[in-house]
Amino acid sequence: MPERYSQDDVQGILQRAIARQVDDVAFTAAQLQSMAEELGIQPQVLAQAVAEWRQSQQQDQEMQHFLAYRRGQLKNHGMKYFLVTSAILLVDGLAHGHLQIWGPAGLAWPYWLPLVWGLALVWDVWTLVDRDSAAYQKKLNQWRRRQQLHRWGQEVGQTLETLWQRWAGRPR
Repeated sequence: MPERYSQDDVQGILQRAIARQVDDVAFTAAQLQSMAEELGIQPQVLAQAVAEWRQSQQQDQEMQHFLAYRRGQLKNHGMKYFLVTSAILLVDGLAHGHLQIWGPAGLAWPYWLPLVWGLALVWDVWTLVDRDSAAYQKKLNQWRRRQQLHRWGQEVGQTLETLWQRWAGRPR
């Protein structure tokens, strides 16, 4: 009796075989269709799978752009925190000849700013790491709205430029 493979087994085996190919082969749409036909996959099912794959790729790319944006924001936030905290330490050290972090009433007043700001920085790091949090989703939605407004602004600008060229180029 010939060995039989489940659908998941076939998918896993073919995925591994394609990944192990030495050449970086790109397949045409016709080749993909031909492979699907050989596997008994109906054309509409393949078309749906391709559409879902494209949407998934687009979402992955969008998330990569968002994460790069957030990392850049976090880096800027961290650099500002470092510079301001360093300045506070320097001024305090020069003013007293030593760092006077604790005073008679507890934490000296100049150090409240780095403490609170540091907590905000930790929160920013947390919202970057915890992708299931409401704060992360809120930042993602804000970024998407800004991206959408940016695209809209570019479209309006192109339309106005086209209108201007038509108006300025017409004979008088």
